[in-house]
Amino acid sequence: MLLASTLSGTSFAEPDAPLVSIRYENDAFANQDGGYTNGFQFTVIPEGNVPEPLLDVATALSPLSSSDGALPWSVTLSQLMFTPRDISEPEFPPEDRPYAGWLNASLSVFSLASDRLERFRIGLGVVGPSSGAEQVQKQIHEMVGANQPDGWDRQVPDEATLQLSYDRQWRVPLFNGGLDWELLPGAGISAGNALLGAEVGAVIRAGQNIPLDFGPPRLRSLAGGSAYHGSSTGFGWFVYGGFAYQYINHDITLDGSIFSDEGPYVSRKDSRRQYYLGAAVFTGDVRVALATALESRAFAAQNGNSRYGGMTVSWRW
Repeated sequence: MLLASTLSGTSFAEPDAPLVSIRYENDAFANQDGGYTNGFQFTVIPEGNVPEPLLDVATALSPLSSSDGALPWSVTLSQLMFTPRDISEPEFPPEDRPYAGWLNASLSVFSLASDRLERFRIGLGVVGPSSGAEQVQKQIHEMVGANQPDGWDRQVPDEATLQLSYDRQWRVPLFNGGLDWELLPGAGISAGNALLGAEVGAVIRAGQNIPLDFGPPRLRSLAGGSAYHGSSTGFGWFVYGGFAYQYINHDITLDGSIFSDEGPYVSRKDSRRQYYLGAAVFTGDVRVALATALESRAFAAQNGNSRYGGMTVSWRW
C-alpha cells in the first residue's frame, strides 16, 4: 500500500466528483522488447477530502507540519515489468537485466496550488513471481501473436517492498504570445528496499486553456506528473518536452535483495537520464495524453538506451 501526502500553502477546493486515471506504458510503442517493457497504473481519486486518520498520519510524516487547504486523496494499483533483451533465450547472459515484476497498491493525498504540487508517500508492494508480471506478459504476447518469453523461471525472487517518497513540483508561467508557455521543474526522493534514489528535472510546455495540471503521471519518475487534473472550460491542449536526472543507489530489479544474495543481479549504473516528449488534450472532465520516452543505460552491459511510449486516459464520473 502507498500513502502519499501533498501539502502546500495555497490550495484548491476539494474534488466534487471522483476522478479515474489509467496509465499504460510499453516498449512496443518504440519498436523494442526488453528492459523496462511494460507498465500499468490504475488510479481513483474519490470525491472530498482525505479521511481524518489518514490526514493525521500524512501530516505527522510530511516534511511540512500543516496545511490550510483541501487535500484530495487517491487509491492506486500499479505494475512494472522488466525483461532481458532476448526473451526467447531461457539461459540469457548473466550480465543482462534479469526478469522482474513489481506490483504496488497505493493510497495518496494531494494538496495543490496554482503554482505547486507537493507529495509524501509510503508504499507497500511485492517484487517477484507474486507480482503477476510473468502471467501478464505471456497473456499479452499470446493476444498480439508475439514471441513468448522463455526465462521467467530465473526472475528476481519474491520480496515484500516498503518505500518512503517525497517530491515537489512547481508550475512557472513563462509568457503568453497566443500560447501559454510554462516551466514545470520538480525534485523528489524515494527510499526503501525496492528503490533508493533521487531525481531532479523539468518540463516545458505550450498550449491553450490548460487547467490545473502538472502533466500526466510517468511510472518511472520519482518527481514528475500526477493523475490529478482540474476540469477545463471547453477544449484545451498542450505539447511538452522534459528531462530528468536520477541518482540511483539501489534498484531491486537490478541489484537483487538487500537482505540476501539469492537471485540474479547485474552491475547497475548510478546515474540515469530520461528524456520525453508528449501531448495532452482536455475537454471538460476528460484528459487524454500520449508520450514517448528515452532512458539512458541502467546497467553496465545494457546495449544502448531504452525507449518506450505511454498513454493516459482520465475522467470524472
